[in-house]
Amino acid sequence: MKKILIVTGFEATAGRSDCLYLRDHRQRLCTVLTAADQRVNLQSLLQQQAPFVLFSDRLETLAADRLQIPADAMISVMPAASGSIQALLESGQAEQLLLQLGGF
Repeated sequence: MKKILIVTGFEATAGRSDCLYLRDHRQRLCTVLTAADQRVNLQSLLQQQAPFVLFSDRLETLAADRLQIPADAMISVMPAASGSIQALLESGQAEQLLLQLGGF
């Protein structure tokens, strides 16, 4: 089952190289983990301009406002302009977009 997040920004990681912190449109903090020999997920995410839609095959809920994507998860970014995603957020259609994409 795919998991979907609308990522609205990046959070500081205080010099950590083993993870990346993302903030979603619901204001939840999501930690994307990486292994020392596999940093593809982090590098691809750092190239994105927020907001963007992120798909993952695994997304763990740590608390109501904390999520985590494991280092071995497969991720992809929906090919859509950040301006288009921003317009959906501003018009209150974020949840509708997630439902249409089959997300959670």
